[in-house]
Amino acid sequence: MHRNGWYLVAYDIACPRRLAKIHRLIKREGIAVQKSVFLFNGTQRDIDTFLDRLADCIVPKEDDLKAYPIKRPGDLWTAGPNPLAGIPLIYIGE
Repeated sequence: MHRNGWYLVAYDIACPRRLAKIHRLIKREGIAVQKSVFLFNGTQRDIDTFLDRLADCIVPKEDDLKAYPIKRPGDLWTAGPNPLAGIPLIYIGE
């Protein structure tokens, strides 16, 4: 059984063309935290499928793509404007 969860997805893409493509793909499904950092909600299978689609667009020797599980996205510390303010962050579990 897969549990729903939150993931922090971050990327650093060397080529401007690939960067634009990755950014378009991620912003359709994620919540922007910074220019290259997004929150993504879904099951483990959802994040795996999502990362596989993104991985098809990068050059591993030049680009960096990471996803970190986040237990409580509302607990993320921010300085300055909080991009998550006003967004209902629902999570299942502890």
